[in-house]
Formats: sequence, C-alpha cells, structure tokens
Amino acid sequence: MNRLICMLALFFGTACAQGQAVSETDKMLEQANVYMHTSPSDVIRYEMHRQMAEGLYRSVLQRNPAHAEANFRIGMIYFRQAVEIINNFSELDPVFPEDPEDIRMAMGLMEKALPFMLESYKVQPRHLETLTALSQIYFALGDYEQSERYMVEAGLVMEENKNK
Repeated sequence: MNRLICMLALFFGTACAQGQAVSETDKMLEQANVYMHTSPSDVIRYEMHRQMAEGLYRSVLQRNPAHAEANFRIGMIYFRQAVEIINNFSELDPVFPEDPEDIRMAMGLMEKALPFMLESYKVQPRHLETLTALSQIYFALGDYEQSERYMVEAGLVMEENKNK
C-alpha cells in the first residue's frame, strides 16, 4: 500500500518525504486559522489567539519561507492591527488631529505587513485578497503609484473571475 502511495506521489511530482511535512504544515495552518477566526469577547484572549496564530504561521514559514498562505496571513495580522488603530482614533476623536504616535504605530504595522504580502504575491500573483491588501498598504504608506498598480491588477483578476 505504501509503495502504491509513493508511486502515485512520484507520478504527481511529490516526494513521499514531503507528504509528512505537508500534512504537518496543513495541521499548523488549520490550527492557526481556527485561532484567527474565533473572536473572543475579551481583548486579552483575542491578543493571545493572534499571537498563537502568528507563531504557527511563522512555523510554517520556517519549513517553507515562500508559503503563500502563511505569508498572506501574517501580513493580514499586521494589516488588521494597523486598521484597528486607525479606526480607533478616527472613531474616538473625529474632530481633533490624530495622535502622531498612533499614526507612527499604524504605519509601522503597515510596513511590517508589506514584505509578507509581497512574498505571498510572488507565489500567487492572481490572489485577489493579496492584491487588494497590497493596494491598501501602499496607499496608507503614501505610495499611490504602487497602490494603483495593485488596484488595477485586482480589477483584472475580478474581471477574469467574472468571465469564468
């Protein structure tokens, strides 16, 4: 039976030794996604889940630094944190100027998200969510030319998907 599985794996271009690593990677991704999709009511538990998910995604990246989903998910963790900061200061104090420290923190998180999103983009250049996030990150960082580039690419992908 194992011989048949190995032959099929070789036929489909996968080594048997990779099968175990892939299933371990899949388990880590699944667990990390569970942490990210549960929304605990208290802030401390939410932060703990976010950190545990990020740790699992980083474990996946240790095995495969070019893993598109893990790169995308870590990028989204930082991106969402930045958006939360931005939403908090715009909701709490819409009349007064934002706190420069909050702006620096949000932009720092956008900068942390960027390399992960770019790595995900290298592997999956037609992934709509990655393209959208890249457009928004570059816009937030003030690089409107790059923002527009990814926005146009996202539009093309949406058109392709509509025509399928």
